[in-house]
Amino acid sequence: MEPRTKRKTWMAAAGAALATVASAQGVPGPSSTFQSTPPVRVLDTRTGLGVVDSEIAPIGPAERITLDLTEALAGFDPGPNAVVVNVGVEGGSAQSFVALLPFEADAGATSNVNFDAGQTIANQATVQLGGTNQIDIFNAAGSVDVFIDLQGVFGNIV
Repeated sequence: MEPRTKRKTWMAAAGAALATVASAQGVPGPSSTFQSTPPVRVLDTRTGLGVVDSEIAPIGPAERITLDLTEALAGFDPGPNAVVVNVGVEGGSAQSFVALLPFEADAGATSNVNFDAGQTIANQATVQLGGTNQIDIFNAAGSVDVFIDLQGVFGNIV
């Protein structure tokens, strides 16, 4: 019985720490409401979906692209303040990472997906929107195709 108690305590402490870190980074806090959405692909650099001028091209080294989610978020009133997405990468030419960021935020040293050359991998991320309904996608090294599926939103959803 003792190990289970310790695990519960650790998990509760980890959850509290995560909530504190998330709030410090501007991610929705306890007053925000989460609403899941049917998964919808909003970006795919392999097909040009969600890319300016529908350009079919991987994201290059130290390159940042902007994803406008206004159309995908049109049914939410008032607008959400963060999105939950599944972000995947495929065909990277070098070991790298991809970071999802609020629009025009500093890239910093954190990542949402770390990958080796040629690896296909995905991860879930929560990204603050600010007032623009846009997020930035930053690739650190090499080139890589990125795909993103919207899975939910946070905000004071009515």
